[in-house]
Amino acid sequence: MSLIMFPLLLGKMQDDTPVDVAEAIVAGAAEECQRHGVAFLGGDTKEAMGMNMVGAALGTIDKNRHFNRRGGKAGDLLVLAGTVGGFLGAYRTCQAGGFPEPDAVEYLSRPRAAWKEALALASLEGVRSACDLSDGLSSSALSVVGSGAGAVLNFDALPFHPLARASAATRGVDLLSYAFGVGDWGILYAVDPSAGGAIADLKAKGLSLAIVGLVESEPGLRLRRGHLFAISASENEHFRQRMEDEGDYFDLQESSLVLTSLVP
Repeated sequence: MSLIMFPLLLGKMQDDTPVDVAEAIVAGAAEECQRHGVAFLGGDTKEAMGMNMVGAALGTIDKNRHFNRRGGKAGDLLVLAGTVGGFLGAYRTCQAGGFPEPDAVEYLSRPRAAWKEALALASLEGVRSACDLSDGLSSSALSVVGSGAGAVLNFDALPFHPLARASAATRGVDLLSYAFGVGDWGILYAVDPSAGGAIADLKAKGLSLAIVGLVESEPGLRLRRGHLFAISASENEHFRQRMEDEGDYFDLQESSLVLTSLVP
């Protein structure tokens, strides 16, 4: 395994930030690095009007095993490492008021990346491209396909986090709204179909992997749920409207999700 060093830049904190908050941030970063066998190198802190934390990871990889975005070809499998809807489910649960569910607080305060799954897929032949789910599944699906290609997602194959299912049931809304929420720590891959058997073997060993769709030659994003729909979903636009600004972002995102039937 390649050594990955993780120098944490604590960035900026307000002058009244309690020392124990800064210490907890450092301790949390060190704990997560230790959990995955990663070297934690430290960082620095400056004073500012608000609190900002930034991390930077450095590592090595075999040049023949490198892949980025835009590599998916028609016929490739869309493989999801992790789950969808957990962040939005946790956020909505805490937003509801009262005493928040411990699982929701844990999800928001201690995010977990699909680390084991990523390591397993990194050594698998046939992986063409990958993208994290932080900006939502729709953005990731269109990021991993090649120029001019598109993607079809299978709703029944999406691995929803239990917090997403519970929140959707409590609020009485369609679970589909949680499929395209932002903030999750999963990773979407475009993988040559010849690797389907290997992916099934990894899943059987307990890894959180699911084949959730296919890359197609026709541009755009579609969803199969009974029959085929075209999807229109809002993007987490970092210079216009962002999840980080909260406010009514999630309400607008939910209301902007539109499915158009492609059946005549």
